[in-house]
Amino acid sequence: MLVPSRRRNPVIADVFQRLNYMERRGSGFKKIIEDYEVQHNYNDDLAPVFKSQYDAFFLTLKNLNYSGGYKKDSFNDRLNDVLNDGLNESEQELLTIIAAAPSGTQDWYCEKTGFSIA
Repeated sequence: MLVPSRRRNPVIADVFQRLNYMERRGSGFKKIIEDYEVQHNYNDDLAPVFKSQYDAFFLTLKNLNYSGGYKKDSFNDRLNDVLNDGLNESEQELLTIIAAAPSGTQDWYCEKTGFSIA
């Protein structure tokens, strides 16, 4: 990594150091990389990207929860799998009703399912 370790905003760095939010100078990029690498969705294509200029640096953190390229149906299938996993019958019934009539009101959903608002 070719990003030099120096304080680019000394005022903010001083405040963070006085509040004990900064452990030591130059350790942040390494921690970011290490924290990303241990995530279960991590792969080398999703590694953090660091770019540096004389007076600034840029950090791009890619979303580890997005696998991209979803077609509408496959996205809905994945969403349904997530939502239905571990839900009881009443909760699944409510989701089915909401999916069928997404513009319904809270009162209308309660009437259809027998749930109360409280």
